[in-house]
Amino acid sequence: MPDISTITAGLNAIKHAIDLTKYLRNISKAIDRAELELKIAELAEALLEARRKLLDVQEETLKLRGVINDMTQIQDFRKKVRIRNGVYYFKERVEGRGVGPYCPRCFDVDKTLVLLSELAPPSRAKGTHQCPNCKSAY
Repeated sequence: MPDISTITAGLNAIKHAIDLTKYLRNISKAIDRAELELKIAELAEALLEARRKLLDVQEETLKLRGVINDMTQIQDFRKKVRIRNGVYYFKERVEGRGVGPYCPRCFDVDKTLVLLSELAPPSRAKGTHQCPNCKSAY
């Protein structure tokens, strides 16, 4: 989440840019050209800093929206799965997903649904299925 200091820095940069704009509007014709150019450069720098800070906030907001979306999806899946024989299965068909079995380790730890692969009979010493992601056998 964007911290308050990042947001405050962005707002302060915008305030500085506004103050510089007001100053530039109020200067008399007697102002030195070099001073005018200096103030314009300060204004451009303040606007760039404000833009950088607000882009940081935007990037963090997008990341957080992604996390919220992922967590919501996991919560939705949690309501739709059940454990049978130590692995997850969907209670009902879900479009784009097989019924199961799904790796409980990957779902519980990594929050991802990984469909288990069935092991050939000679390889079934530890179980009948194996996760292609974490290599756990069930």
